[in-house]
Amino acid sequence: MNRAEELKKLRKLMNTLPEDQPPREDKIYIGVEKIKVKMIDWPQNPYKAIYSLAAATWGSAKNWAEKWRKTSVQGRILVVKAALSGQTLPQCLETPSFTFEIQGLSRSAFDQLARTRQSAIGSVGFRDNSHRDACLRISSSMAKYKDKIEKWWKDTKDLYDFLITEGRENWQNARAIMPMGTCWRFVWSMNYRALKDMCGKRMCFAEQSDTVATSWLIREEIKKKFPFLAAYLRPFCDFSRKCLYQQAYSLSEAFGVLFKPCGRWPVDAKYEVATFNYSSTSKEELEKQLRIKIPNADDYIEEPSKKDMRYFEED
Repeated sequence: MNRAEELKKLRKLMNTLPEDQPPREDKIYIGVEKIKVKMIDWPQNPYKAIYSLAAATWGSAKNWAEKWRKTSVQGRILVVKAALSGQTLPQCLETPSFTFEIQGLSRSAFDQLARTRQSAIGSVGFRDNSHRDACLRISSSMAKYKDKIEKWWKDTKDLYDFLITEGRENWQNARAIMPMGTCWRFVWSMNYRALKDMCGKRMCFAEQSDTVATSWLIREEIKKKFPFLAAYLRPFCDFSRKCLYQQAYSLSEAFGVLFKPCGRWPVDAKYEVATFNYSSTSKEELEKQLRIKIPNADDYIEEPSKKDMRYFEED
């Protein structure tokens, strides 16, 4: 096959041929149903990488190299556990990286997650794609207004469809009318330290529901292969065993506390609790719609499982 034919095949796959237009679809998703997360790349042995970087700061010239091979299985576990619990240099957690395909969350949830530092994102664009097939995601609390929302969404899509077909506007210009609830898709790659920090913030139930759902689904994907790593992916409040929402950062009450805390942990009495806006996410609703079990603070198992042990046992 020549280059021109191969390029045409690629463009067909990417839907970038001039004649390509996806079929019209106006579906509305409620809550966190049908959000999909799949881990598509992961390290060969994340525990060996974490151990090796942590252990590199110790030892004489004679015994410095190949410490993993010279260390017992239980010794390896001790070092990795110290790293995961924040008792070593934190950069050792930057050694393993993971890549995920994520579909179905809203554009607004994507924007929240995309602020994560030390991560690489390949996101579908409004600018470079026709979104005639775009779906909409609304929170469960808005379901009672579904009739009104359906009409508005159909009108919006009618206008968008007109602009990119009969109106001959390009996709970049037509995106101006698309809402933040538009369902989104992207590939996300990050190291474990960035992942742990992202989960600490975005798993908290005061966050937007599909932001929280995506974070917990990422944890589920890690858990399938590396349960020991997944055990340390949790809301920051579960580490401290108290509500941190009111004191997340300097002047938090002045600029950042816009919602009532979720109630997972008690709020320090010295902080004023917001009452004018309720918490965004229900743990019970996430469990039901995602069909996963979200652990309580005492449910985390901070020891390697049988699945993890094979990584600690290999040289």
